[in-house]
Amino acid sequence: MELRQIQHFLAVVEQGSLGKAAATLRITQAAVSKSIKRLEDELRVKLLDRSARGVRPTIFGQSFATHARHIAHEALNARYDIEALRGAKGGDLRVGTSPSIARQLLPRAVSRLLARRPGVRIQVFTGMVTDLFEKIRRGDLDLLVSALPSDVHDDDLVQSDLFTSPVKLVVGPHHRLVEVPDVQLRDLLDYDWIVPIGAASGRDQLEHSFRAVGLRVPVPKIETDSISFICAFLNESRFISLLPHELLTIEQRADRLRPIAVRGTNWCRPVSVVHRRRTTQPPIVKLLVNELKHLAAGGLTRSDM
Repeated sequence: MELRQIQHFLAVVEQGSLGKAAATLRITQAAVSKSIKRLEDELRVKLLDRSARGVRPTIFGQSFATHARHIAHEALNARYDIEALRGAKGGDLRVGTSPSIARQLLPRAVSRLLARRPGVRIQVFTGMVTDLFEKIRRGDLDLLVSALPSDVHDDDLVQSDLFTSPVKLVVGPHHRLVEVPDVQLRDLLDYDWIVPIGAASGRDQLEHSFRAVGLRVPVPKIETDSISFICAFLNESRFISLLPHELLTIEQRADRLRPIAVRGTNWCRPVSVVHRRRTTQPPIVKLLVNELKHLAAGGLTRSDM
């Protein structure tokens, strides 16, 4: 079994087509097909099903793909380690993050990393935490930096907390609640809600607060995975929402949103870095994690908030 065969197989799985994989790899389709056939002969199983709709992995191919991704990733890490020992300052890094972390903490950490390693190339992906978790499990990401749901647990992943981020109730600058001196949970039932989708948004704590005092849990009228939409919509409506403190501060400075203190509540969420347990971390991943921890320990993630 050769590394290039593994790379050819993964390209076909990702592209869903021999032709597209060949174009990505810059070799002929016949060469890709021959490489896959040799791999199947060696493993003595059929890895791919070919049809008019494209190419899909068989049950054997699905299992092999999981291992193949780790093999390809480890091979890349080995190259990075050798380059680091030779004094090279480059390398590729794929980072997943939530919208709030993408606005302050991660840009600062990446900037500090690039100052030390200007040859590093970095890809940053944002999205739903559940989607990012799946990507890091598959090996499509080297690192995840995000707030995490409280019930998340995966033995294949290593999670390290950076800091705790407050979650605030937010409204537009002209909302009636801005003038209320002592807001209580029952007051919030008079308004419509727009809330972020995702278990790491703080919604679980919000719902627990209502249940704890015997109040019905408000049913959101709008749910979205777009923080930008929430911020813009709150300025156009009398809705209320939840946002992490680091995002709220940016909007508050521009006088677009206002935080509302609610008696008896203290909502927060841990922000963590996550990487795979069964893989070698390349030096640039470790460097970025160190920068993130340095910023968090120094309070720089909150000093401008």
